Amino acid sequence: MMKRKVNAMNENRTVKKELCRGVFWVNDDVIISVKYPCISDGKLICADNETEEKLMRKLANHQKLWEEFPHYITAGLPFNYLPRGRVEIRKGGKAIIFCSPHICTEETKQLMTEEFGLTAENGITHISLKADGSAHYRCALDNE
Repeated sequence: MMKRKVNAMNENRTVKKELCRGVFWVNDDVIISVKYPCISDGKLICADNETEEKLMRKLANHQKLWEEFPHYITAGLPFNYLPRGRVEIRKGGKAIIFCSPHICTEETKQLMTEEFGLTAENGITHISLKADGSAHYRCALDNE
């Protein structure tokens, strides 16, 4: 199934094929993402008025990011209602997708590969998908 994508915070900042780090939520047929361009060792590429430290603080907290989204994206839901995850890039071009076990699937891996530009062309040598069942990634599906 094809997913519709919403790059929630920086729609005009990234090109689809550009390598990025960031966070995401999955809501049925919609991917909501916040992504920032980086190089293949994970170092963020910052605009003139930004620092890597500032961007890292933004990406560190799903809840704070969610609270900045407009209502048409959140539909009034709490940040932890939808299953969510994070894409990290490590040295050696290794990408790691951490996410709720509810969305830890090959389909999610493929979708995030496309969404975050996790390609060999961008210096990515390996992609890992890691289910994180900790409280950090709990969502409404855990209560069913």
